[in-house]
Amino acid sequence: MDHDAIPPEYIERVWSEVWGPIVAPKGVLELRSIMAELYDYHVLMSEVSKVYDACTGGKISKPNTKAEAVIAVIGDYYAETQ
Repeated sequence: MDHDAIPPEYIERVWSEVWGPIVAPKGVLELRSIMAELYDYHVLMSEVSKVYDACTGGKISKPNTKAEAVIAVIGDYYAETQ
């Protein structure tokens, strides 16, 4: 992902609305909170890869694949198996 292509205001909004309150609730980064969130993210990415792989007949396994692409491939795979 090209992070330079993401508008800075979007990154700031996601930080202030999502991540900041979790990993810096008092305005200071808390290492333990960051570690816990990164662990959860790792598990999520690993598990999503397995689901994508199973649901697409092995055609998609990258967790950052756009939803519309995954849905289209699942539809095709489902049609092929019927």
